[in-house]
Amino acid sequence: MKKKDPRSVDEEKIRALGFDKLSFDKKNISLDELLSGGPGKDGIPSIDNPKFISVKESELKKFSKEPLIVLNYNHEIKAYPLRILMWHEIVNDVIGGKSTIITFCPLCNAGIVFDTHFEGKNHHFGVSGMLRNSDMVYYDDESQSLWQQFTGEGLVGKYTGQKLKQIPSMLLSYEKLVKKHPNALVLSSDTGFEKEYGKNPYVLYDEKEPFFEIFPIDSKDKKLSRVVGFFIGEKIYHFSCKDFKKIRVRRIKIGEKLLKIEINGKHNSALNKESITQSKLISSISIHLIDKVTKKEELLVSSIFFRFAWLGFYTNSLDISDKIKLN
Repeated sequence: MKKKDPRSVDEEKIRALGFDKLSFDKKNISLDELLSGGPGKDGIPSIDNPKFISVKESELKKFSKEPLIVLNYNHEIKAYPLRILMWHEIVNDVIGGKSTIITFCPLCNAGIVFDTHFEGKNHHFGVSGMLRNSDMVYYDDESQSLWQQFTGEGLVGKYTGQKLKQIPSMLLSYEKLVKKHPNALVLSSDTGFEKEYGKNPYVLYDEKEPFFEIFPIDSKDKKLSRVVGFFIGEKIYHFSCKDFKKIRVRRIKIGEKLLKIEINGKHNSALNKESITQSKLISSISIHLIDKVTKKEELLVSSIFFRFAWLGFYTNSLDISDKIKLN
């Protein structure tokens, strides 16, 4: 019989964290899958009134290889440095008129953007202080429902089963951002909080093992090796980052779909050395779907994640690493 993790929670413990409005009548998981991550509800504070500065004003001009989540939507471009997201995990924002959350779970290396407009209104989110499969669980202010960061799915409460729509984004270094989007706005470190921005509290995490209990996965590779995960419609794919190093751009076919997979330079790992700017360099990879007639390119929802997280949440993901090697 599997031993219960002492960090697992129940209704009483969740209530004690400050979730007085949360209804337990609806849920699609067992509550003991949720673990206390240490800081309680809002112990990791979300950024709710983000301030932005121009690319040229950003302190990152001194740290040119540091990574940012870059969002290009409806003619507006914003960039969110991981040196800031590391300490907040959620930014509630509006871009191009769309209500969004920009999220980053360090333990899964998961930077994901979601549309937060559903059921006719915009929603605000915060960090719950709980984890599942070593991934952040967040909550919405309205109902205090609990949500999985990696999938954007409601787990417990009113919005159980609701799925937030993912918005395509890219992870780029500051220097690559300047070249691609010189007019972008960059999240300012003037957040109203005193945090050690630029410092990684998970020193050498990407060379170790996950801190928290994870779902079993069928893989011989290291759990914290990196994979590129992406979606084409309802279908889910991944390939190993180690298979994509020598060629900057590749075009591959998956069924009738033509994809362009591109290395957009390198950026510092946010989860290596104590100082992010001194950390090892890893490739930034984006995937576009190419229209065969117009040749127009559409950025797909994709990013680089730790293997255990992608395969744990997307057990039906198809590994196309062999196809990458052959191109």
